[in-house]
Amino acid sequence: MDMNRMIPKAGSLIVKVTIFLYAVFLLINFSMGSFFVGLILPIGFIMMTEGLHMLRGAYIICPSEYFHFFINNLS
Repeated sequence: MDMNRMIPKAGSLIVKVTIFLYAVFLLINFSMGSFFVGLILPIGFIMMTEGLHMLRGAYIICPSEYFHFFINNLS
């Protein structure tokens, strides 16, 4: 079982379920439920994007690295 493939799948499942529950809670006018589901929704997005980030083999460049790369490659 490859965890790099499980993280985005679990994140997308969390997003699907929370969006469905958020819509249901809005329809039945249960604001406390939609509030708590709205708190869980970003966790699914973070898992989904981080998992896809790991699958692509990309890495995050901090601004100072980008600045030095840009300055060194001007000419």
